[in-house]
Amino acid sequence: MAEESDSESLEEYSVDGSIVLSDDQLREEVTSLIQRDNCEERCLQGKAAELETFSRSLSHMSSREKKQSVMTALVMLMKMDTAVRRRGTGERLVFSYYFPLDGRVCRESRCNVFQVSTATITRFRRQIQGGAFSVRAHGGRLNTNAAKIDICWLVNWFQSFAKKLGDVVSVRVRTKKTIDGEFRKHYSDENYTLLPAFFTWGQLYTEMQNYVIKNELNVREPRPSTFQKQVQRYCPTIRIRSPRSNVCDLCSILYARMKSGVIAELTEELGVHTTAAKLMRLEYQQDLQSVSEDHAVIVMDFSQNLTLPGVASTPSQWYFLSLVSVSVFGIYYANTGIQ
Repeated sequence: MAEESDSESLEEYSVDGSIVLSDDQLREEVTSLIQRDNCEERCLQGKAAELETFSRSLSHMSSREKKQSVMTALVMLMKMDTAVRRRGTGERLVFSYYFPLDGRVCRESRCNVFQVSTATITRFRRQIQGGAFSVRAHGGRLNTNAAKIDICWLVNWFQSFAKKLGDVVSVRVRTKKTIDGEFRKHYSDENYTLLPAFFTWGQLYTEMQNYVIKNELNVREPRPSTFQKQVQRYCPTIRIRSPRSNVCDLCSILYARMKSGVIAELTEELGVHTTAAKLMRLEYQQDLQSVSEDHAVIVMDFSQNLTLPGVASTPSQWYFLSLVSVSVFGIYYANTGIQ
Protein backbone atom coordinates (compact mmCIF):
# COMPACT_ATOMS: atom_id res chain seq x y z
CA MET A 1 0.00 0.00 0.00
CA ALA A 2 2.86 2.38 0.77
CA GLU A 3 4.42 1.85 -2.66
CA GLU A 4 1.07 2.50 -4.37
CA SER A 5 0.53 5.75 -2.47
CA ASP A 6 4.07 6.91 -3.28
CA SER A 7 3.60 6.21 -6.97
CA GLU A 8 0.30 8.07 -7.00
CA SER A 9 1.83 11.11 -5.29
CA LEU A 10 4.72 11.17 -7.76
CA GLU A 11 2.51 10.79 -10.81
CA GLU A 12 0.11 13.58 -9.89
CA TYR A 13 2.49 16.16 -11.36
CA SER A 14 2.41 14.66 -14.84
CA VAL A 15 -1.37 14.35 -15.40
CA ASP A 16 -1.86 17.48 -17.49
CA GLY A 17 1.07 19.71 -16.55
CA SER A 18 -1.09 22.13 -14.57
CA ILE A 19 -0.48 23.07 -10.93
CA VAL A 20 -3.39 24.89 -9.27
CA LEU A 21 -1.98 27.47 -6.86
CA SER A 22 -3.55 28.46 -3.55
CA ASP A 23 -4.33 32.06 -2.62
CA ASP A 24 -1.15 32.40 -0.55
CA GLN A 25 0.99 30.96 -3.35
CA LEU A 26 -0.63 33.32 -5.86
CA ARG A 27 0.11 36.35 -3.70
CA GLU A 28 3.72 35.24 -3.25
CA GLU A 29 4.10 34.72 -6.99
CA VAL A 30 2.61 38.13 -7.80
CA THR A 31 4.86 39.80 -5.22
CA SER A 32 7.88 38.08 -6.73
CA LEU A 33 6.88 39.20 -10.26
CA ILE A 34 6.53 42.83 -9.18
CA GLN A 35 9.85 42.79 -7.28
CA ARG A 36 11.65 41.27 -10.29
CA ASP A 37 10.24 43.91 -12.63
CA ASN A 38 13.36 45.66 -13.99
CA CYS A 39 11.47 47.65 -16.60
CA GLU A 40 12.23 51.39 -16.65
CA GLU A 41 8.50 52.17 -16.87
CA ARG A 42 7.70 49.69 -14.04
CA CYS A 43 4.88 48.25 -16.15
CA LEU A 44 3.72 45.81 -13.43
CA GLN A 45 3.46 48.37 -10.64
CA GLY A 46 -0.07 48.92 -9.33
CA LYS A 47 -1.43 45.83 -11.09
CA ALA A 48 -1.28 43.30 -8.26
CA ALA A 49 -5.01 42.46 -8.37
CA GLU A 50 -5.00 42.03 -12.17
CA LEU A 51 -1.84 39.90 -12.04
CA GLU A 52 -3.33 37.69 -9.33
CA THR A 53 -6.48 37.10 -11.41
CA PHE A 54 -4.45 36.37 -14.54
CA SER A 55 -2.04 34.06 -12.68
CA ARG A 56 -4.97 32.15 -11.18
CA SER A 57 -6.26 31.47 -14.69
CA LEU A 58 -2.80 30.37 -15.84
CA SER A 59 -2.50 27.91 -12.97
CA HIS A 60 -5.59 26.07 -14.27
CA MET A 61 -4.05 25.68 -17.74
CA SER A 62 -2.01 22.74 -18.89
CA SER A 63 1.39 23.26 -20.49
CA ARG A 64 -0.10 22.82 -23.97
CA GLU A 65 -2.86 25.34 -23.24
CA LYS A 66 -0.32 27.92 -22.02
CA LYS A 67 1.71 27.56 -25.23
CA GLN A 68 -1.39 27.95 -27.37
CA SER A 69 -2.43 31.03 -25.40
CA VAL A 70 1.00 32.63 -25.92
CA MET A 71 1.02 31.88 -29.66
CA THR A 72 -2.55 33.11 -30.20
CA ALA A 73 -1.76 36.38 -28.44
CA LEU A 74 1.42 36.78 -30.50
CA VAL A 75 -0.52 36.34 -33.76
CA MET A 76 -2.94 39.11 -32.80
CA LEU A 77 -0.22 41.47 -31.54
CA MET A 78 1.92 41.02 -34.65
CA LYS A 79 -1.02 42.08 -36.86
CA MET A 80 -2.59 44.81 -34.73
CA ASP A 81 0.22 47.23 -33.87
CA THR A 82 3.18 46.55 -36.14
CA ALA A 83 5.96 48.84 -37.27
CA VAL A 84 8.80 48.04 -39.66
CA ARG A 85 12.28 49.08 -38.65
CA ARG A 86 15.37 48.41 -40.69
CA ARG A 87 18.23 46.79 -38.88
CA GLY A 88 21.34 46.30 -40.97
CA THR A 89 20.36 44.75 -44.29
CA GLY A 90 17.04 43.27 -43.13
CA GLU A 91 13.74 44.43 -41.71
CA ARG A 92 12.55 43.88 -38.17
CA LEU A 93 8.95 43.80 -36.96
CA VAL A 94 8.32 45.84 -33.82
CA PHE A 95 5.08 45.52 -31.83
CA SER A 96 3.77 46.05 -28.31
CA TYR A 97 2.93 43.34 -25.78
CA TYR A 98 -0.39 43.32 -23.94
CA PHE A 99 -1.94 41.26 -21.16
CA PRO A 100 -5.64 40.59 -20.59
CA LEU A 101 -6.78 42.82 -17.68
CA ASP A 102 -3.27 44.31 -17.31
CA GLY A 103 -2.76 46.33 -20.46
CA ARG A 104 0.56 47.05 -22.11
CA VAL A 105 3.72 45.49 -20.67
CA CYS A 106 7.31 44.96 -21.77
CA ARG A 107 8.57 41.71 -23.29
CA GLU A 108 10.59 40.72 -20.21
CA SER A 109 7.58 41.09 -17.89
CA ARG A 110 5.42 39.08 -20.27
CA CYS A 111 8.00 36.28 -20.32
CA ASN A 112 8.21 36.28 -16.51
CA VAL A 113 4.44 35.96 -16.09
CA PHE A 114 4.16 33.12 -18.62
CA GLN A 115 7.39 31.59 -17.25
CA VAL A 116 9.02 31.33 -20.67
CA SER A 117 12.32 32.66 -21.99
CA THR A 118 12.80 35.30 -24.67
CA ALA A 119 14.32 32.60 -26.87
CA THR A 120 11.01 30.69 -26.70
CA ILE A 121 9.09 33.81 -27.75
CA THR A 122 11.50 34.26 -30.67
CA ARG A 123 10.96 30.63 -31.71
CA PHE A 124 7.18 31.09 -31.57
CA ARG A 125 7.44 34.26 -33.69
CA ARG A 126 9.44 32.43 -36.36
CA GLN A 127 6.88 29.63 -36.38
CA ILE A 128 4.08 32.18 -36.82
CA GLN A 129 5.93 33.93 -39.64
CA GLY A 130 6.21 30.52 -41.28
CA GLY A 131 2.41 30.30 -41.42
CA ALA A 132 1.62 28.07 -38.42
CA PHE A 133 0.37 29.37 -35.09
CA SER A 134 -0.93 26.16 -33.52
CA VAL A 135 1.02 24.11 -31.00
CA ARG A 136 2.66 21.22 -32.75
CA ALA A 137 1.12 17.90 -31.80
CA HIS A 138 3.19 15.87 -29.41
CA GLY A 139 1.24 12.66 -29.84
CA GLY A 140 0.75 12.20 -26.12
CA ARG A 141 3.91 10.14 -25.87
CA LEU A 142 6.40 10.39 -23.05
CA ASN A 143 10.13 10.55 -23.54
CA THR A 144 11.05 6.91 -24.14
CA ASN A 145 14.22 7.13 -22.05
CA ALA A 146 12.67 9.08 -19.17
CA ALA A 147 9.54 6.89 -19.11
CA LYS A 148 11.63 3.83 -18.21
CA ILE A 149 13.11 5.48 -15.09
CA ASP A 150 11.60 4.21 -11.85
CA ILE A 151 11.13 7.48 -9.96
CA CYS A 152 9.76 5.73 -6.87
CA TRP A 153 12.84 3.53 -6.58
CA LEU A 154 15.17 6.50 -7.14
CA VAL A 155 13.48 8.58 -4.43
CA ASN A 156 13.39 5.69 -1.95
CA TRP A 157 17.09 4.95 -2.51
CA PHE A 158 18.11 8.59 -2.07
CA GLN A 159 16.03 8.96 1.10
CA SER A 160 17.54 5.81 2.64
CA PHE A 161 21.04 6.93 1.61
CA ALA A 162 20.54 10.37 3.19
CA LYS A 163 19.09 8.78 6.34
CA LYS A 164 22.30 6.77 6.86
CA LEU A 165 24.85 9.54 6.22
CA GLY A 166 22.97 12.80 6.74
CA ASP A 167 22.32 14.92 9.82
CA VAL A 168 18.76 15.97 10.64
CA VAL A 169 18.45 19.72 11.32
CA SER A 170 15.20 21.29 12.52
CA VAL A 171 14.27 24.43 10.58
CA ARG A 172 11.49 26.80 11.58
CA VAL A 173 9.22 27.52 8.61
CA ARG A 174 6.74 30.38 8.56
CA THR A 175 3.61 30.40 6.41
CA LYS A 176 0.73 32.86 6.08
CA LYS A 177 -2.92 31.84 6.03
CA THR A 178 -6.10 33.86 5.59
CA ILE A 179 -8.61 33.06 8.34
CA ASP A 180 -11.88 35.04 8.43
CA GLY A 181 -10.37 37.67 6.18
CA GLU A 182 -7.30 38.18 8.38
CA PHE A 183 -3.69 37.28 7.66
CA ARG A 184 -2.28 35.00 10.33
CA LYS A 185 1.27 33.73 10.56
CA HIS A 186 1.76 30.06 11.29
CA TYR A 187 5.08 28.66 12.46
CA SER A 188 6.04 25.03 12.08
CA ASP A 189 9.24 23.03 12.48
CA GLU A 190 10.42 21.12 9.43
CA ASN A 191 13.27 18.62 9.50
CA TYR A 192 15.96 18.97 6.83
CA THR A 193 18.51 16.23 6.17
CA LEU A 194 21.96 17.65 5.41
CA LEU A 195 24.56 15.47 3.71
CA PRO A 196 28.29 15.95 4.45
CA ALA A 197 29.95 18.81 2.60
CA PHE A 198 32.38 16.59 0.69
CA PHE A 199 29.53 15.17 -1.41
CA THR A 200 28.80 16.51 -4.88
CA TRP A 201 26.00 15.59 -7.27
CA GLY A 202 28.51 13.68 -9.35
CA GLN A 203 29.58 11.64 -6.32
CA LEU A 204 25.96 10.95 -5.37
CA TYR A 205 25.30 9.73 -8.91
CA THR A 206 28.32 7.42 -8.64
CA GLU A 207 27.01 6.09 -5.30
CA MET A 208 23.72 5.26 -6.99
CA GLN A 209 25.49 3.45 -9.83
CA ASN A 210 27.63 1.45 -7.38
CA TYR A 211 24.52 0.45 -5.42
CA VAL A 212 22.85 -0.84 -8.59
CA ILE A 213 25.95 -2.82 -9.63
CA LYS A 214 26.58 -4.23 -6.16
CA ASN A 215 23.01 -5.49 -5.72
CA GLU A 216 22.63 -6.52 -9.39
CA LEU A 217 19.41 -4.55 -9.78
CA ASN A 218 17.56 -4.43 -13.07
CA VAL A 219 16.60 -0.74 -13.07
CA ARG A 220 16.97 1.99 -15.64
CA GLU A 221 19.68 4.45 -14.55
CA PRO A 222 18.89 8.10 -15.31
CA ARG A 223 21.36 10.52 -16.83
CA PRO A 224 23.31 12.67 -14.30
CA SER A 225 21.28 15.78 -15.13
CA THR A 226 17.99 13.87 -14.83
CA PHE A 227 19.16 12.32 -11.56
CA GLN A 228 19.84 15.71 -9.98
CA LYS A 229 16.63 17.26 -11.33
CA GLN A 230 14.33 14.48 -10.10
CA VAL A 231 16.01 14.18 -6.70
CA GLN A 232 15.80 17.94 -6.07
CA ARG A 233 12.16 17.91 -7.17
CA TYR A 234 10.90 15.07 -4.98
CA CYS A 235 13.34 15.44 -2.05
CA PRO A 236 13.46 19.21 -1.39
CA THR A 237 14.32 18.73 2.30
CA ILE A 238 17.54 16.81 1.57
CA ARG A 239 20.48 19.12 0.85
CA ILE A 240 24.27 19.12 0.82
CA ARG A 241 26.03 21.08 3.55
CA SER A 242 28.04 24.13 2.64
CA PRO A 243 31.78 23.30 2.32
CA ARG A 244 32.68 26.28 4.52
CA SER A 245 32.35 26.15 8.28
CA ASN A 246 31.33 29.80 8.59
CA VAL A 247 28.15 29.25 6.55
CA CYS A 248 25.15 28.33 8.69
CA ASP A 249 22.92 25.46 7.56
CA LEU A 250 19.79 27.57 7.89
CA CYS A 251 21.44 30.39 5.89
CA SER A 252 22.13 27.92 3.08
CA ILE A 253 18.49 26.80 3.08
CA LEU A 254 17.16 30.37 3.06
CA TYR A 255 19.60 31.32 0.30
CA ALA A 256 18.41 28.39 -1.84
CA ARG A 257 14.80 29.50 -1.33
CA MET A 258 15.58 33.11 -2.24
CA LYS A 259 17.19 32.05 -5.53
CA SER A 260 13.73 31.18 -6.88
CA GLY A 261 12.32 34.55 -5.83
CA VAL A 262 12.95 37.10 -3.09
CA ILE A 263 9.89 37.88 -0.99
CA ALA A 264 9.47 40.05 2.08
CA GLU A 265 8.89 37.09 4.41
CA LEU A 266 12.17 35.39 3.48
CA THR A 267 14.11 38.64 3.81
CA GLU A 268 12.60 39.29 7.24
CA GLU A 269 13.29 35.72 8.37
CA LEU A 270 16.93 35.98 7.25
CA GLY A 271 17.31 39.29 9.09
CA VAL A 272 15.96 37.84 12.33
CA HIS A 273 18.18 34.78 11.97
CA THR A 274 21.36 36.83 11.46
CA THR A 275 20.70 39.24 14.36
CA ALA A 276 22.52 37.03 16.87
CA ALA A 277 25.44 36.56 14.47
CA LYS A 278 25.82 40.33 14.07
CA LEU A 279 25.88 40.83 17.84
CA MET A 280 28.42 38.02 18.20
CA ARG A 281 30.64 39.56 15.50
CA LEU A 282 30.47 42.96 17.22
CA GLU A 283 31.39 41.39 20.55
CA TYR A 284 34.27 39.53 18.90
CA GLN A 285 35.66 42.76 17.41
CA GLN A 286 35.39 44.51 20.77
CA ASP A 287 37.29 41.65 22.43
CA LEU A 288 40.09 41.90 19.87
CA GLN A 289 40.40 45.64 20.48
CA SER A 290 40.71 45.05 24.22
CA VAL A 291 43.86 42.91 23.87
CA SER A 292 46.57 44.03 26.30
CA GLU A 293 49.25 42.62 28.57
CA ASP A 294 46.72 42.36 31.39
CA HIS A 295 43.81 41.12 29.24
CA ALA A 296 44.10 37.81 27.39
CA VAL A 297 41.62 37.07 24.57
CA ILE A 298 41.13 33.39 23.76
CA VAL A 299 38.80 32.29 20.95
CA MET A 300 37.52 28.74 20.48
CA ASP A 301 36.43 27.66 16.99
CA PHE A 302 34.56 24.61 15.78
CA SER A 303 34.83 23.37 12.20
CA GLN A 304 32.84 20.52 10.70
CA ASN A 305 33.93 18.34 7.77
CA LEU A 306 37.15 20.35 7.45
CA THR A 307 40.89 19.90 7.93
CA LEU A 308 43.44 21.46 10.24
CA PRO A 309 45.07 24.71 9.07
CA GLY A 310 48.33 24.44 7.20
CA VAL A 311 50.23 26.74 9.58
CA ALA A 312 49.75 27.42 13.27
CA SER A 313 49.32 31.17 12.75
CA THR A 314 46.20 30.79 10.56
CA PRO A 315 43.20 31.70 12.74
CA SER A 316 39.61 30.84 11.88
CA GLN A 317 40.30 30.00 8.22
CA TRP A 318 39.66 26.26 8.08
CA TYR A 319 37.67 26.20 4.87
CA PHE A 320 39.91 23.70 3.05
CA LEU A 321 37.69 20.78 2.05
CA SER A 322 38.65 17.36 3.38
CA LEU A 323 38.23 13.95 1.77
CA VAL A 324 36.75 12.55 4.98
CA SER A 325 34.41 13.95 7.62
CA VAL A 326 36.50 15.71 10.26
CA SER A 327 35.22 17.77 13.19
CA VAL A 328 37.85 19.99 14.83
CA PHE A 329 38.01 22.24 17.88
CA GLY A 330 40.65 24.95 17.81
CA ILE A 331 41.89 27.53 20.31
CA TYR A 332 43.21 30.87 19.06
CA TYR A 333 45.28 33.11 21.36
CA ALA A 334 44.61 36.59 19.97
CA ASN A 335 47.36 38.32 22.01
CA THR A 336 50.15 36.63 20.05
CA GLY A 337 48.19 35.43 17.00
CA ILE A 338 48.94 31.75 17.56
CA GLN A 339 46.49 28.94 16.77
